[in-house]
Amino acid sequence: MKPRWKYFLVTWLLLAGVSSGGVDVAETMAARARELEIPELQVRDARAPDVLAALSLAAQEADEAGQGINILFHADPDTEGPRVTVSLRKVSVYEAIRAIAEAANLWVRFEENAVVLTERSSKTAPIVTRVYAVQAGFPDAIRDAKEEEEPLFEPFFR
Repeated sequence: MKPRWKYFLVTWLLLAGVSSGGVDVAETMAARARELEIPELQVRDARAPDVLAALSLAAQEADEAGQGINILFHADPDTEGPRVTVSLRKVSVYEAIRAIAEAANLWVRFEENAVVLTERSSKTAPIVTRVYAVQAGFPDAIRDAKEEEEPLFEPFFR
């Protein structure tokens, strides 16, 4: 019997490398948004979903292939979304998305097939993961150093 994990690993590597060509797909969507330039976008006190729909149409008109960029807006269903006033001329779709997101207080996330904008709240805050390399026994060394040292100063309040 052959180990199945090897087939799984090879399949996963092929899918990860072939489907995106070894390139971050979110970065390719951002690059596509940087390439497309819209001549003008002016809106006054409009709902953010309406502004993003207008931007999507402007991106489609600016694209020679006529594809444009998919833009998704996630909002609380109980609200109509933030209102935006922008006046943009000769900017890339990327810059327009960033300007609208800043004006409407939205998070922007570039995904494989779309740009996703969500309202900024504690529920939608981006998760940041960081990994730090620490030598084995490092916490013990800190604890031992604290136990051996005299305090550098006396506390002012007791």
